[in-house]
Amino acid sequence: MLPQLLENEAQAYFLDFLLKSYDLSSLSKEVQYHVESYSKDEKKSAKQQYVSWAKELKAKVDELLPVSVKFKYQIQQIIQTKNTNYKTTLLERVKAANTYFIPILESHSKHILNHITELSVVSKIKIYLSELKELEAHFFKQIGLMKKAEILINSSIENKEFTKEMVKNVVEDDHQRTTLVSSIKITKEKTPKKDKIDTKKLSFDLYKQGKSIPEIAKERSLVEGTITGHLAYYVGLGMIDVKELVDEQKFKAIEELYLTNKDIAGFGAFKANLSDD
Repeated sequence: MLPQLLENEAQAYFLDFLLKSYDLSSLSKEVQYHVESYSKDEKKSAKQQYVSWAKELKAKVDELLPVSVKFKYQIQQIIQTKNTNYKTTLLERVKAANTYFIPILESHSKHILNHITELSVVSKIKIYLSELKELEAHFFKQIGLMKKAEILINSSIENKEFTKEMVKNVVEDDHQRTTLVSSIKITKEKTPKKDKIDTKKLSFDLYKQGKSIPEIAKERSLVEGTITGHLAYYVGLGMIDVKELVDEQKFKAIEELYLTNKDIAGFGAFKANLSDD
């Protein structure tokens, strides 16, 4: 009675695990969700231009669905017949299924990774690349389930405990894939640097428009002394006649101060030596 009960439990477990391993409807839904995420105008989303790529992938995945449904039915038939050698038959069918499904799924996985690699140098699609990595992970998970299904049945036939050591190759494949995906560097999106504004030139341009120093200072929310300093720079370049800024009397005072105090450095220090008049 107990052996039969254990056998029934084993059959139920096999059925549940195998149906899950070869049910590609969930994978198809994940790809469909990805396709539906291309929902913005191409001008607003850089990823939108790749919507045809996603639709082609979805179509290829859906080609596997009829085969998946047929194989799941075969699994149910084999297990439910309860023949004494059903595990051997099951193993043969699973090996055949893996020979068919796994290369195709691995091809799709590689197709996604290649797409990621090609776009890794493109700016403004960092989130999109992360979405692609998540999409590829679903393919890898499905492949892993199929490989584990074969190992599970084989271990049961040989009356061996299903251990981590048995799935070592699957784990190693996972490590290799993780290393590969991690090695794909996503270019950090850099904010274009704004051209540095030449504050002196802004004051100069406003002055050439006919605005006075007080008017420029008010418009730019700066003190008049700062504006005067800006314009003094252009006086030095010969682009503004100093007499436009100061009257004749003030000019003579400046000229005299300069001739007698050439060691004064800087406009501020020079201005400090002038009288308030």
